[in-house]
Amino acid sequence: LDKRAESRPLLFRAEARRAYANYARQQRRIAKRLKTPEATTLDFYTAWRDQYMARIQRITAAVQTGKLDKMLTRVLLLPDDASVKQLTQALIEIRTVCERQALVNAVYSARRKRARRTAQALVDTGDQAVAHTIDKFVSYYLYRTVARQRNIAVVDRHANVFVRVAQYICAHWQIRQLARAARRRLANIDTELFATEQLHDGLVARLFSLGIDLIEVLAARHEYEKALEKMSAAARRSPTKKLELYEKKTASIRSAYLDSVPGLAGLKDVQKAAKEIDDALLKVFDFDMQQCNDLMRALKRYRTLTRERKELELRLSRD
Repeated sequence: LDKRAESRPLLFRAEARRAYANYARQQRRIAKRLKTPEATTLDFYTAWRDQYMARIQRITAAVQTGKLDKMLTRVLLLPDDASVKQLTQALIEIRTVCERQALVNAVYSARRKRARRTAQALVDTGDQAVAHTIDKFVSYYLYRTVARQRNIAVVDRHANVFVRVAQYICAHWQIRQLARAARRRLANIDTELFATEQLHDGLVARLFSLGIDLIEVLAARHEYEKALEKMSAAARRSPTKKLELYEKKTASIRSAYLDSVPGLAGLKDVQKAAKEIDDALLKVFDFDMQQCNDLMRALKRYRTLTRERKELELRLSRD
């Protein structure tokens, strides 16, 4: 949640608002009454889950094995399965009542009468109802904690009208500030991206859109130059030999790219895709080292700006 609040504050705010709305006033009153100087509401809910539910599950599992039914039938001479099931259910209910009372006694002392009454009334509503209440409490508690740490204003529909108005004003102001700063930065990024896209006749944007690893291309270019130096003077002057060498050294790059392009139905589509990557690769192969270094820096910056732009768009998204 903390990461979401940082990277996607509008989405976090919307989720927090739903969590606040789902945590009804009655559940909040219960939580308030469960809190004492010795034990928090979370302490009681944790004890319910870790102690009470663990014991109830053990009891239920033991009953499901059938050993208890056999023992009751043998010892009490019960006439049929219906009688056994009825007695077993009665025993489970008795043990459940005892376990609930033990839970209340374990968390609250005898002098915390209001907390004990509230806790007893809550557990008597049934395990599913308590689990539902705990889920709502935990969600509310976590969102409220992160919102306070991050200073994110969240409108709470269950707060009184004056608090809600103050929350709405603060949230509206925060959203406006966030949107204004993000849009200003997006405008600067778009300007810089446009300038970067114009470098080297648009090669930076083309390499990025094709998903080509420039390091891999430069490595292939280095292998190409080494192999070219080892060739005879006549072979180096031959366009056919040079093209064959280029295709050999870039085969893995071009093959991986063509395999990744969707919708290549016919040879014409394959040829068009191959031409796109060849145009980009050949430009890199024709560069000198200074141009390659400039291209690498520009591509790195382009990736950084593109990633930042996406992050800013996510910050402004509520979905």
